[in-house]
Amino acid sequence: MGNCTGICGKDMVAQTIEDKKQKVDMEEQQQVEIALAVEEVPQDDAQQQAQPKEENLDELKQEQQQDDKQKQESYHHDKVKQVESYEASVNPNKDSQNNQQPVPDEQKEYEPVTLETGATYAGQWRGKMRWGWGKQVWPDGSVYEGYWQNDKACGKGKLIHADGDVYEGEWLNDKANGEGKYIHNNGAQYVGFWKDDKQHGNGKETWPDGAHYEGQYEEGKKHGKGKLVFADGSMYEGQFDNNDIHGYGVYVWADNRKYQGEWKRNKMHGRGTTTWPDGRSYEGDYEDDKKHGQGTFVWSDGRKYIGEWKKGKQHGKGIFVKPGGEQREGEWIDGRRQRWLDEAAGEGHNANN
Repeated sequence: MGNCTGICGKDMVAQTIEDKKQKVDMEEQQQVEIALAVEEVPQDDAQQQAQPKEENLDELKQEQQQDDKQKQESYHHDKVKQVESYEASVNPNKDSQNNQQPVPDEQKEYEPVTLETGATYAGQWRGKMRWGWGKQVWPDGSVYEGYWQNDKACGKGKLIHADGDVYEGEWLNDKANGEGKYIHNNGAQYVGFWKDDKQHGNGKETWPDGAHYEGQYEEGKKHGKGKLVFADGSMYEGQFDNNDIHGYGVYVWADNRKYQGEWKRNKMHGRGTTTWPDGRSYEGDYEDDKKHGQGTFVWSDGRKYIGEWKKGKQHGKGIFVKPGGEQREGEWIDGRRQRWLDEAAGEGHNANN
């Protein structure tokens, strides 16, 4: 409709000018006919005496030219005024529109409408569908303020839940989709990407106690690569699966103990290496968070145990290496040496967690 209005208005202006021009042409033609009729009238003595003298012809001619010029200028001035007057009647607010900035949709006032659900909506419509900017208030006190399409929240918008939780960001089909920020009433918050009302993609989550996570999400859960920092200063960086530490990753405890290796459902499981601040280390198999299988434990003074482990303790056959390099093979049960297999005497050592 906007283009049609502009074209139609232009044609009407042109037609008005053409009508006025034809009217003026007719008036000029009538003036010529009247002048010709006057010339045909026989002159009497009085008229002959009224004729200008020869020496006044030039002056009269100049006056006539000046008069014609003024008439022409007056004609054009009248036409311009007529066009301006017509444009003003077509668009009476033209000047005010040019001088005023358009009011944003969210700042306009709309008549509230009560929906069948009991909610009230005040905003823009397309037919019977909410479409454009609008604000909806539910009976429980929840409020959505933002954009709509096809009668659903779509685009940028902010939803305040009845319990005080707030989501602000992008929407699609009445669900959080795209980038947005969710703040819980307890202070916890998530900033990142969403898919169908669930955290999905990259995001960052923080809790009131100082803990925070930054990484990948899938279907509302930590999934993929990420970094989780706990309130006590402990930190895990690596793979997550369905909200669990799972796969390969590095965990650093608050006391600077460090594990680097495989995880299974939040527990050390598989191959890994643990180091302690005092220089001790273990490299080998883990099961259910404990040394289990084959592994090597090194003490801070250089002593070493290479052998079998069970539930976190030396268990089975192993080799004990002294700081100087001397080796002894023995048998351990539940973390304590039972005997040297070469039947030589020696002192046992344990390497419990």
